[in-house]
Amino acid sequence: MIHLPYCTRLVFLLFSAGLFCCFSGTTSAAAIEKGYLTGSVILENNTPMSGAFIYLHGVDRDNPNDGVFWRAPDHIVGQLDRYGRFDVEIEAGDYYLTIIKRSSGRIWGPLQQGDMYYLHRITAGTKKIVSIRPGQETNLGKVEGRLFAGRGVAGYPEYKEIAVIYGTLTDNQSRPVPNAFILIYSEPDQMGPTLFSAGPSKADGSYSLSFYEEGKYYLVARTAGSGNPAATDIEQSGILLGRYGGKKHQPILINNNDVKTGIDITLFPFETE
Repeated sequence: MIHLPYCTRLVFLLFSAGLFCCFSGTTSAAAIEKGYLTGSVILENNTPMSGAFIYLHGVDRDNPNDGVFWRAPDHIVGQLDRYGRFDVEIEAGDYYLTIIKRSSGRIWGPLQQGDMYYLHRITAGTKKIVSIRPGQETNLGKVEGRLFAGRGVAGYPEYKEIAVIYGTLTDNQSRPVPNAFILIYSEPDQMGPTLFSAGPSKADGSYSLSFYEEGKYYLVARTAGSGNPAATDIEQSGILLGRYGGKKHQPILINNNDVKTGIDITLFPFETE
């Protein structure tokens, strides 16, 4: 079967080894086995959810979108066409699927008023796995999307990976901090909502992170403690917390084709006043 795409196939491989990629693998692109995911998304009024992005999260990682926590996807594989249809080529594997069209025009962040979304699940709170097999088509049929507050939705520009940063997370004794998360903000001092979250860091504390929009970003690193890494109740025992730049919370300036190294963060035990 020859697959002709309904939508532009972006096939953005965000992170080649889960959420963080180290770009050290030697496997060629030709050796990666792929399958196809097809279907369409409409709203309750039979309006197609055209222009929405398709996000995939590996099932071996944390839940991608619980409450206010938005974990950056492992893959963004395309957009829905004008009729709400999609036909995309995907690396074989098992995934959680989310399809979102944001009214802000942004590619990431928690749901806001005016956003359209589809969460592939069996019942509320129970996510359904999408399995992609080599050379095979997985057809979801026609599924129903939802409007997050009934507001109009702006058009979407096309996105591609423009920059990547590398760094290491350590504690105040210079020991590597594995399994920590990076929270990205548009304002310093954790003001405003989290744009997106990424993690975990590797055993040696290293991480890498891709960006899709130019701008100024503020990085916060923290361990999960006993709860959600993006929850607001950070007064939990056992949490390590740190900001890029320390107390001054310096921004990261992202421009097209940037490759930044040495974006290191020191984490300290969180203490309540």
